[in-house]
Amino acid sequence: MSILLKGTNRGTTMDVNGSYKLSLPNDKSALIFRYIGFANQEILVGNKTSH
Repeated sequence: MSILLKGTNRGTTMDVNGSYKLSLPNDKSALIFRYIGFANQEILVGNKTSH
């Protein structure tokens, strides 16, 4: 699965345990989760350190 920071070209992928790290520029960031064969999921993450 890939995780992208909405509105940028920054992103990462999940490891085999489903964990990922991505630095966010502000507390109103949205992440887009993509996986082949499934609809994209967009989540507003705010200023949380984990979700």
